[in-house]
Amino acid sequence: MTALRGEKDLVGARPRRRVAVVTSLLALVIGIGSLAIALPGLRGVGETVFNVAALFVAPSLAAVALVMLCRNAGVTPAARTAPILAASTAAFALAAMTRQAWSIGFDRADAGLPDTWFSALLWPLFAVAWAVGALAIALLVHAMMTAGGTSPTVGWATGVAVGLVAAPAIGIGLISPVPVMLTSAALVIFALRRPRARPAAD
Repeated sequence: MTALRGEKDLVGARPRRRVAVVTSLLALVIGIGSLAIALPGLRGVGETVFNVAALFVAPSLAAVALVMLCRNAGVTPAARTAPILAASTAAFALAAMTRQAWSIGFDRADAGLPDTWFSALLWPLFAVAWAVGALAIALLVHAMMTAGGTSPTVGWATGVAVGLVAAPAIGIGLISPVPVMLTSAALVIFALRRPRARPAAD
């Protein structure tokens, strides 16, 4: 049975690699587009488009590429792929909403106007985005550590600690599209390589 799972995983390696190539390239292109939007200054619709593209779409695509490459490298089991991607996508969506709430609140405060109901949710959105982002990172770290033979307890403890520290740092880094662009470019390079595929542990 293990041999059959390993053979099936090897068969799926090439499609996952193609997904990684496409999603990392798209993330890079969208990141460059986000930078082009940001250079003249962000106001109104342009800022909303930037928030969606730079904080949600591009990093979500980069996350897909990263997880597909980890699957091909055998460091994340198949059963963990969907939860990691679901949590990371939700975290980036919340990050985009958080920055949009901040943008609206900043503009209204600058104009001497009170907060809207949405801009008033800035800190709750930030807290939830932090928690969901930490969960996504914890799931990835736990999967990678347990695949390497680490005990589940140590994997969870390390994953949660890394997630709590890394999630807000990543979220703040998304204010500029440059980190996502550089990450996406690196993922493109790795995705275009021909790594030796090995079956992931379940």
